[in-house]
Amino acid sequence: MGLQIRSKKYWDSYPNETNRMEIVKEKLKWLKRDIKQWNINNIASMAIKKQQIVKEVADLDLKEESCNLEEDMSATSECTERNIREEISVV
Repeated sequence: MGLQIRSKKYWDSYPNETNRMEIVKEKLKWLKRDIKQWNINNIASMAIKKQQIVKEVADLDLKEESCNLEEDMSATSECTERNIREEISVV
């Protein structure tokens, strides 16, 4: 959900029992708090995703290096096929 939609949802959920200026002031404080929390949650989520992707790339690099060490073309072909089977079994 986008920030604009989420902000509207937050804004509409806050109570509005006092004078107009108090309402706006309180709603802005609550909105600030909620947006900060939303930002913290999304950044943490992105950091975790980044770590997962970096690990996957490192694993693929290791597989590639182990295959390139093979001098025999048939062994390299077997290594590539084995890596493909491993990738499919993970999914």
